Amino acid sequence: MARWTCIFAFLWLGLWQPIYPQDPKPPSEPVQPLLIFERSGGYAGVQEQFEIHLDGSIMNAAGVKRRISNSRFQSLRQNITALNFQAPSEKIDSHMGSLCLACFHYRITIMSPEGRVVISMNEVEMARDNEISALARSIRDLVSGLKWR
Repeated sequence: MARWTCIFAFLWLGLWQPIYPQDPKPPSEPVQPLLIFERSGGYAGVQEQFEIHLDGSIMNAAGVKRRISNSRFQSLRQNITALNFQAPSEKIDSHMGSLCLACFHYRITIMSPEGRVVISMNEVEMARDNEISALARSIRDLVSGLKWR
């Protein structure tokens, strides 16, 4: 009986170590966002925020992540590239918010190695700029096509 106990204990201890390693894996580095899209306002007081990351994932304000297809991600990147911002840390800001009380206000922060660009305008002003309007529309299409619950 002692022989079987020793064999059982040897097997148990031998199997225990590979299944339950002593050192936990270090947490992975967070993926930096390509852009942050924020929309607020309207009659209902909407407040949305989405981060679109370089790995093709989108995260909402609650921290829920979803993935988009590579083709949709590349299309979004082309819309960003089409804007062709020159200066790092460029800021495009509107001051017409008080003229449109029920409008949505958009804030798009685009990250790049050269710096970041912050676009902040309401929907009336955005309608006057075709490139920025196309970017906002493509982001809205991306996030509205995903299931967040």
